[in-house]
Amino acid sequence: MLSLVLITALSAAPAKQLSLALPGLTVVRLNKGEGALYSELLAQGLTKANVRVITSRDIGAMLGWDRQKQLMACNETSCAAELVGAMGADGLIVGDIGKLGDEFALNVKILSSKDGSILAIHNARAPNQKALTREVERAPAALVEQLKSKLAPPPVAPTPAPPEAVAPLVTPAVPPPLINEPEPKHSAIRPWSYVAMGVGVAGVATGVVLKLQSDKELEALRKATSAEEATAHARNGQRFETFGYTAIGVGSGLAIGGVIMFFLGDSAPSAKVSIAPGRFQLGFSGALP
Repeated sequence: MLSLVLITALSAAPAKQLSLALPGLTVVRLNKGEGALYSELLAQGLTKANVRVITSRDIGAMLGWDRQKQLMACNETSCAAELVGAMGADGLIVGDIGKLGDEFALNVKILSSKDGSILAIHNARAPNQKALTREVERAPAALVEQLKSKLAPPPVAPTPAPPEAVAPLVTPAVPPPLINEPEPKHSAIRPWSYVAMGVGVAGVATGVVLKLQSDKELEALRKATSAEEATAHARNGQRFETFGYTAIGVGSGLAIGGVIMFFLGDSAPSAKVSIAPGRFQLGFSGALP
């Protein structure tokens, strides 16, 4: 029930404000009322430093006198634990104030509400009560300075900016050449070159045969026994020789022309043959590539 009442009453406090519980300082060789005044003075100094402080007086005002008497009956440890847990405070302020020999002393600690570790500590000595009051007034600044380094939230690493999208490299299209390269020529007369070479070889072979036949007629002429027989062999031999040389010449020309047509010819060459008794002429004309 205590926890519910405290949480409801204090829920309006700023979420990020540092919250501390101060049940009260332990008084040594001082009047009890003086100890309450010093505790209130310490709480006011912390409040001015923007620290939310809940004192035993605040708890009494919220809970009423009956509940306060019940808390006074509990021991220090259980009451402090209940108080800190109920309020959701960041720390608990404990300490002593009083007379120590001929001087006065102030000892204050702030314990973490999570693990009980010491978050801040302040000790002071004063020759008289007036000086003790000044030390209580200085204590809040020293305590808050230590709390800043202990309770400050860890720095939030900045969110890295997403990498900029890199446009993919586009290889520019290579335009076609302005000048079209001519396609390789294929000679249309190449098939005719085979015919020319075949006919030429056949002509040479025929000419050789006719030349051999003319040699036989010459041999027969030498063996002739009459003038008429000799004349006939001479006429035949001359005819065979003429046709033989003509066939050899024409065949050779066709064979050579066929070779030229195969390798170099672009258009069919034209052949001119001139035959006369005892001689012949063979000529070719055409366009080379």
